[in-house]
Amino acid sequence: MISHLEPEILWRQFENICAIPHPSGHEAELRRYLKLFAEQHGLAYYSDTVGNVFIEKAASPGLENSPKVILQGHMDMVPQKNSATVFDFESDPVQPVIDGDWVKAQGTTLGADNGIGMAAALAILEDSRTMHGPLAALFTVEEETGLTGASGVHPRFLDADILLNLDSEEDGFAYIGCAGGCRTDFILNFDHVAAPVEYVAVSITVSGLRGGHSGMDIDLGRANANKLLARLLCEAGERFDLRLASINGGGLDNAIPREAVAELLLPADQEMEFGYFVELFHKNAREEYAAADPDINICLHKSAPRSHVLEKEIQDSLLRLIKECPNGVVARADGMVQTSTNFASISTTGDMLKITTSQRSSIDAERDALTDAIAALFEAAGADTIRRNSYPGWAPDEDSKVLGLLSKAYSELFDAELNVRTIHAGLECGCFKGINPAIDMASFGPEIVHPHSPDEKVQISSVSRFWRLLNRLLEKISATQA
Repeated sequence: MISHLEPEILWRQFENICAIPHPSGHEAELRRYLKLFAEQHGLAYYSDTVGNVFIEKAASPGLENSPKVILQGHMDMVPQKNSATVFDFESDPVQPVIDGDWVKAQGTTLGADNGIGMAAALAILEDSRTMHGPLAALFTVEEETGLTGASGVHPRFLDADILLNLDSEEDGFAYIGCAGGCRTDFILNFDHVAAPVEYVAVSITVSGLRGGHSGMDIDLGRANANKLLARLLCEAGERFDLRLASINGGGLDNAIPREAVAELLLPADQEMEFGYFVELFHKNAREEYAAADPDINICLHKSAPRSHVLEKEIQDSLLRLIKECPNGVVARADGMVQTSTNFASISTTGDMLKITTSQRSSIDAERDALTDAIAALFEAAGADTIRRNSYPGWAPDEDSKVLGLLSKAYSELFDAELNVRTIHAGLECGCFKGINPAIDMASFGPEIVHPHSPDEKVQISSVSRFWRLLNRLLEKISATQA
């Protein structure tokens, strides 16, 4: 139980959210909860065609002429779990546990991204003590899979002076700009051939990687399971007669892949030497990533016999493609990541191979050029390209009035200066700005580490500071005139 934590009104809401399964694309039950919440508290609510929920609350008495504020967060969470964890994100409730000054889940993502932001908005709507002007809360769907809800939000839901995005993850920081992004799928169809006789079947598993958010954590030097496995297979292919039956790794385009597995055949008389090769590769990989990813585990196992494998020329071309495809930070500016790409997932189904990559950049033209370059690499090998979920960046406004109020509220509360920056991760603010260019926005939140991975956790003490800051900011906004 976490509902006894302070502020109790916020943690109680977060506990309720955790109890409702809500991975991306499966937010229906959480939408019902939001509508029931609005009805129970006598608040007007609306939903648009894409499933976003908008709840309104009248101003505190005497503050009716203050600027209208929207508190905004997204309903969906990233469904990631450790391979040994038995959990169904579509039916099982997340079980939050307290670990010192942190709340985490057991072997799965916690959903503090963005459940804590949602909980804070609901707590403000519920709390009669908070002084505020005209107020609304906007809860969007499928943010994690390409900002679907934000891209299709009804313009009426953005009719306000100020929007506070509650989807940031660093205590003491506010964000006034973000990168834009794009997802790209590559589909490669191929013919299987009969597996060579007198070959043994083995599997290679890469696991134990930290993974993480493909925007926030892309510059931390962590290993990518797909890239690491392809590198191993390319190097091994120069010494052994390997035949690839399947390769699968990663799962979400906004998460750095933590696990990957390949099913192989090789001559029986090469099996022992190949085992030594994998052991040496494993040792070298652990040394290479000793600081950024110290728990890399590469295992070789006996596997079930395979009747078919990829044609050798296709196999070699595919592995070279994976190995050569860009991954990680591509460009920096002023010490910050400007452009990056994530080799997110690879899957083999029958005679079809699907690869997904995601590109991010604070410069849309640079993001598109990188996407074009990666597409050209795969199209030259005969792959079909599908681009989806492209979303704009959010250009910073140094003259933002709400940023000034936020900075002042922070310094008054904590006797320190608020850190202000742009973020390489995608935020929905870019989409909102395109719909209402006049809206003034800032993004902030508590300390959440390792989002988009089973190690995700939120700092309890920072949630208390976040709550105090949000209340003080609303008071300051309500003291100004619209």
